[in-house]
Amino acid sequence: MDERFIHTPFTMERLSENVQQSLQQFINNWTNDETTIEQITINRQEVAFESNNDTVRVPLDSIIANKSTILLRKCEQDLDKEGIGIIPFPDYIGINEEERLRVLIEETTTPEFKQRKSFKRLETLYYLGDVLRSRGYRTDDKTLIRQTYDARNTRNLQKSSKRVFELFSARGLANLYTTDFIGPTHLVDLSEEDFYDRLLPYAQQLKLNETASMVESSQELTLLLEGDNVTPQVG
Repeated sequence: MDERFIHTPFTMERLSENVQQSLQQFINNWTNDETTIEQITINRQEVAFESNNDTVRVPLDSIIANKSTILLRKCEQDLDKEGIGIIPFPDYIGINEEERLRVLIEETTTPEFKQRKSFKRLETLYYLGDVLRSRGYRTDDKTLIRQTYDARNTRNLQKSSKRVFELFSARGLANLYTTDFIGPTHLVDLSEEDFYDRLLPYAQQLKLNETASMVESSQELTLLLEGDNVTPQVG
């Protein structure tokens, strides 16, 4: 038996659901790919690609960095789009904060939630982030979420809702409804540096540019109208 293989019993249940899905997708893509790579070995430091008795080792950090760059670029491209003209407001906007918090948490647990289009999930998380911020990120609110989710998913829900709210408060709520790529998981996956030092300032700059353009257009229109109203002087 090849000593490189694990001899102790192993089941997929030892991996999280996200890792299981990603691993299955990777294996499917690799086995259907026209590649000469015969074996791939992954640990927490590097990935080794073996082909024709030749091994190439690539540091894990460089692969992750490249993925992060691609993810960040796609998020920026999504933010570049023009927002919708009329923003819809969900019914729960009109209820008190405590009840709204419960409604929003419960909404994230429904089977239909994961099947919704990305912008609809972002909408729910935006308003969840809004109410959590408005209530000062109380310990009691975190405890309420923990009654529904385990510790890891509680952290992810808090992080995703906070980042969705921050991002589209900066870019504009209208732009949330025209996103095609950005999803809650994408924002959670971004590092602190990529989100707060790159993506969030990018969204803020886009909004400033749009505002400046609107002001300039308004001033030009005012000058044009004033010019049309000038009464010719008769000498």
